[in-house]
Amino acid sequence: MIAPASLFRRLAAGIYDLFIIFALLLFATSLALCLNQGQSLKPYAFSFSLFLISCVIFFYTWFWTHGGQTLGMQAWRIQVVNQKTLEALTWPMAINRFIFALLNISFFGLGYLCSFFNPHKLSAHDFISKTRVIYISPN
Repeated sequence: MIAPASLFRRLAAGIYDLFIIFALLLFATSLALCLNQGQSLKPYAFSFSLFLISCVIFFYTWFWTHGGQTLGMQAWRIQVVNQKTLEALTWPMAINRFIFALLNISFFGLGYLCSFFNPHKLSAHDFISKTRVIYISPN
């Protein structure tokens, strides 16, 4: 039987991933500084902001399409899968999941409340993107 991941595990993995994202953004900024010949970057420049956002999107979508686990998800033994086939996500599914998860977070995470009212503990962005997060037992 496939057990759904608890909200606690999902949030803990998300916090773990935030540390990795912070390091990724520091690296991306240092790379951008090198490409800008060490000159100061305008913090609100559209191209720089787009570059940083692209790094975050690529981080999540790449991990979700290649095994279904970010590093935080690996540490907390959870995996995001296609609802129907229980396989890794396709690129369009991963991008949809990222967009709707971002919307969920921007509304103070209210979409996570759905996970309390269904047997598979699906959040709002899981419903919309046709994904689910499962717990991987240590066996």
